[in-house]
Amino acid sequence: MEINYKKKECIIFPQLTCIFSICIYIVLAIIYRKYTLYKLLFIPPIIFAVCFYLINRGIIDKNFKNFNTGLMISLIFAISCFIFKFAGYFFIIVIFIWARNDDDDDLYRKSDDSYSYIFFNKLTFVMFITSVIDFFLAAILFCFKNKVKKFCECQKYNQNEFTNAPLIV
Repeated sequence: MEINYKKKECIIFPQLTCIFSICIYIVLAIIYRKYTLYKLLFIPPIIFAVCFYLINRGIIDKNFKNFNTGLMISLIFAISCFIFKFAGYFFIIVIFIWARNDDDDDLYRKSDDSYSYIFFNKLTFVMFITSVIDFFLAAILFCFKNKVKKFCECQKYNQNEFTNAPLIV
């Protein structure tokens, strides 16, 4: 998505995607505030805000290095969060199976009134949604990588952007 702002072409979709990701995480944190680990949902918006700043500065200043740094932070965050979420999910499954008594079949009974089953489903849902959001941002940034690189390299060589005068060599 591009817009013409002050007779300049601007790319805005990567910034909108960052803002969308930040808003989704904040909404999830508000929805799940009754759980003790909801405060962990405030860490990704901080990281996405850093990514937004770098991406926005890279596009506005036509500095591809800033955009690439924001892209790499987003990708490293998505991969590391996926690994930690998968390990945490595996750990929770092991704890539920280990804590299961032969008399108590709450985890495996498909009843809606079982607290452990409801907690397990909500945790699974949050882990899945947040993993999708993390990879969605990284995928959008990768889709726009070549376009931003072309956008950043389109300025004329041997010309100063601020004074619009040729550089002295």
